[in-house]
Amino acid sequence: SGENVDARSDLFSLGTVLYEMLTGVNPFSAPTSFETLRRVVAVEVPPVQLLREGVPSELITLLATAMAPKPEGRFQDAGRMYEALLAFLYAQGRRFSAHDLADFLQRFREPEAASPSVVLDADGAPAHERTPALVPASRKGHASSQRILATSPIALTPPVVDVERAVELGERREVTALAIELPGRDDDVFADRAARTIARYGGRVLSKDPEQVTALFGEGEPDGRDTELATRCALVVLRSFSTDRLPGAGLHVGRVHVASDGRATDDEKLASLVATARDLARAREGMCAASVTAMRQVRSLFVFEPLSDAPGGSRGAEGGTRTSPSTTMLVREVRAPSEAFGRFVGRKEELRSVGEMLASATRRVASVLTLRGDHGIGKTRLLLEVERRLRKGGYNVGWHAAACVPRGPELPLSGIQAMLLTLCGVAEGDSEPRIRQVIPRLRALGLQDDEVAAVLASLGASAASSGGNVRVSLGNAFRRMVQRLCEDRPYAFSWDAAHAMDAESFAVLDGTLARLPHTRVLFVLAGRAGFSHPLEKLGVHGALDVVDLEPDDAEKLVSVRLGAARVPPELMRFVRDRAGGHPQMIEEVLKGLLEGRAVTVAD
Repeated sequence: SGENVDARSDLFSLGTVLYEMLTGVNPFSAPTSFETLRRVVAVEVPPVQLLREGVPSELITLLATAMAPKPEGRFQDAGRMYEALLAFLYAQGRRFSAHDLADFLQRFREPEAASPSVVLDADGAPAHERTPALVPASRKGHASSQRILATSPIALTPPVVDVERAVELGERREVTALAIELPGRDDDVFADRAARTIARYGGRVLSKDPEQVTALFGEGEPDGRDTELATRCALVVLRSFSTDRLPGAGLHVGRVHVASDGRATDDEKLASLVATARDLARAREGMCAASVTAMRQVRSLFVFEPLSDAPGGSRGAEGGTRTSPSTTMLVREVRAPSEAFGRFVGRKEELRSVGEMLASATRRVASVLTLRGDHGIGKTRLLLEVERRLRKGGYNVGWHAAACVPRGPELPLSGIQAMLLTLCGVAEGDSEPRIRQVIPRLRALGLQDDEVAAVLASLGASAASSGGNVRVSLGNAFRRMVQRLCEDRPYAFSWDAAHAMDAESFAVLDGTLARLPHTRVLFVLAGRAGFSHPLEKLGVHGALDVVDLEPDDAEKLVSVRLGAARVPPELMRFVRDRAGGHPQMIEEVLKGLLEGRAVTVAD
């Protein structure tokens, strides 16, 4: 919270350790650091008795005091907490010593590690008692003469954590609901199409009928992109319809209960979240309507406008919508990268490394570069900056960028399909006439009939196959396009979110490099930290870890985002203490400070 701390903060931490010792569960741990911090600030703790039965009420009260939300509600010093714990033990009629703890721990040791250590009693005589660690030689003559003996031996009991109950508890998490309104439909064709697109983008379909499809994003491993992916998915679904009555889409964000199995609990909160998304989906035919809550999550990535300012009226009461125009935003389009991400800062060494790999491509050495880094560390921005500098500098190097969809590993050749969309200049969900306009370009690149048909099908057209294996034809088409493009100049093909690329796409890339070893091409694969792939075994592979910004670059980022020539040292310390050099976290801290008017830029 940014307030002064004293020892009562440590007592809170000690209470947290005691909680985990009693239950086997860390009370605050969450999949993301943001959710973990939110739980700590809110002191959002499942009751101990739900995770372990039989914990004495006196101990639960003691624990609640140690973990009180406000410091003044906790023990005022460690001595008082010690006295309270000691009083509890005496009240239970139990006393334990370090030797009892040693006996308890001994049972968990490996047989070969269970050799007794020698401990000296106060009189210097050796006592054959086991202890978890050797007593330092410099202190052997000063061992304590006071020992409290246990009145009864410690029984090693089985774990008493109710695992099923812990799974049920789960966590409260912010998720995004998407509703697709399909007016006037009498079959499942359109609903099935929308459901397939939702699955590609990592959403889970909650309900599906000829008139409406609802889905939830953000249930699985959270990475903060659920609202962005839901919005992109909605735009793709809307673009894929070219009928008389256009569908509508609605987006809303809310906090629901998610069980440990990754599924949202079907309760009133989830029902309310989905109902709001459904209302928003009725706001405007052919448009994606978002609540203000959802808009705030992705306003830097998409262009929005208020519903009341948009041309045409909403469906109003006749359409059953309960949303207000003042709280409804329409998604107009995706922002250009320069608008979405702002000015690029730092990363000189990373840019130099990418430049060296591009230079190897100009020497007719086909190669691969892997970028790895945590979510939000700046991999996407780095790729965009390389493309911008190539274009601005007038370099004779081509650059094509694609992004893998979240469910890509489950979809054969989804990575190649993503790149083909970029190479052909079409967007997912484009109409069939728009897709067929690329046929002359495919012919100019030398593709055969079966390869043209395979590419058209992957782009979304209902092209009839000319026979043979469609997947093989698609792989051959990609290799032929790479070879023909690189005849004139070097090309780089980059995949963002490459950790979501499928095995067959990696196989196509591997085969392309094997058949075209002297082609002026560079494949760039950007993925999460720890990302690994089959192309790493190649001798032409290079890797680059994207890490936190250097202190000078972090300060420059703060200055640029604030639009200030100089950042006050106290503000920089505040930001650095909370975000380190992580660029996304720095920007989130600044956004919170500006929105809360804790920081203003006067001139």
